[in-house]
Amino acid sequence: MRESGEIRRSAEPARLTNRWMRAAGACFVTNLVRRRVLDLRRRFNSTVMPQTWGLIDKGVRSMKAVIVAFILVLVMSSIAAANLREPIKIIQEEGQFVFTDGASYYFLKKDGTFKSAPLGLSGRTITGHWKYELPGRFIIEGQWEWINGLSPRDDFRRMTLVISAAESFEERQQVSAVDITGPVKIYKCYFIVDELCKISSPASIKNHAR
Repeated sequence: MRESGEIRRSAEPARLTNRWMRAAGACFVTNLVRRRVLDLRRRFNSTVMPQTWGLIDKGVRSMKAVIVAFILVLVMSSIAAANLREPIKIIQEEGQFVFTDGASYYFLKKDGTFKSAPLGLSGRTITGHWKYELPGRFIIEGQWEWINGLSPRDDFRRMTLVISAAESFEERQQVSAVDITGPVKIYKCYFIVDELCKISSPASIKNHAR
């Protein structure tokens, strides 16, 4: 019985678990892991990287477009600024400055007189004098009346206009339906009424445009 038992045990295949077999298995697992890593890198490079470089390329192109547009704006602004003229300079050189707000015209003459009237057949009128103060402020004192309407005779007011530099002008043969026949240069500009108040009577305003 012992001999048969020994024979059976010796007949079973021996399981080699020496360090050489462990090393061989480790090499196989390592190679498998490397292959999977390489496959993942290839997939990443073939899918993610082109998309990333595409986004970077689009971003660079967008930045170039923004830079070019910014340069064009600077160039156009410098050109436009070179063509701008201050109202006081226009008055000194041409003797008058006329602009409108779409409903009335405003007429400043070099001798210091001021007039405003409607472009149509009725509306508010102002007759008086002006003086200039830096920066771009025109102080106007005069009598306010109304064309084709009732108005008090003692309606005197002070109005301060802040007028921007003129961008361009349009030459017209007639400014108003009832007043000022041309040709007259109508300048395009922006303005705000900085102050408007009643006064007892207009003070003598000397012209400071000279």
